[in-house]
Amino acid sequence: MISRQRFLIVVLLLAAYPLRAPAQDSDFAGLVDIGGDRKMYLECRGVGSPTVFIVPGGRAAADEWTTTSPIFNDVAKLTRVCVYDRPGTPLANGSPSRSDPAPMPTTAGASVADLHALVVTAKIETPFVIVGHSYGGLVVRLFAMTYPQDVDGIVLVDALSEFLRSEETTEEWAWQKKILNGDLTEALKVYPHLERADADVSFDQLLAASPLQPMPLVVLSADVQWGPLVQGFIEQGMLAPDTPQTSAMSPTALGRLLKPISPRSFLA
Repeated sequence: MISRQRFLIVVLLLAAYPLRAPAQDSDFAGLVDIGGDRKMYLECRGVGSPTVFIVPGGRAAADEWTTTSPIFNDVAKLTRVCVYDRPGTPLANGSPSRSDPAPMPTTAGASVADLHALVVTAKIETPFVIVGHSYGGLVVRLFAMTYPQDVDGIVLVDALSEFLRSEETTEEWAWQKKILNGDLTEALKVYPHLERADADVSFDQLLAASPLQPMPLVVLSADVQWGPLVQGFIEQGMLAPDTPQTSAMSPTALGRLLKPISPRSFLA
């Protein structure tokens, strides 16, 4: 769940910018043809500049921000704000992604290519403030590294880092990838297009990219200590019995694992 406090950080970041001439775009919610016989779902509200563009976390659709959180509507009162569904990101009600499917596993680079095509085709005003949650943090930073002229501010919310792998032992990283991915065996039988990212390839793409240009940056990170809770989660059946007690687990990744996707949640 994205908290109202995180909205306040977005407000503070926006306050650092001189207001530009407000755009007169109307609210929009629908599919945008990005080429290659694929369409992506985009939702935009509000009037103003700079635009705030939100990139949801892994397997999270736009409705995580537009429906289950007040942030989207609150930001729309200040300026224009947009959010989208990446391919394979199911809605909160269990419906499949509103965006056309794409090859899986995906990578941060593929997500950036889709995002850029969407921004260009939908004529999203740039430069914008871009917000990335969890896996979306990799996407927004790689986007800013690749298209620095399109970004003039970044907000990272519990963002995944490409340096996680190098900070762990080989055994820890193997467990971390299991936690990042979760057990999707049954879900993929019902919804084979479900989003799943290749962390190793994505990290390599970030490490090979041009350095991030100087710009305003806000980093939000949970401070919950999960290590002492592992045994309780094992006893409750939320984690595998052989999960190491000392696993390096990010709160966001562990939270994803503790809320596994049920194949029955997908509507036919």
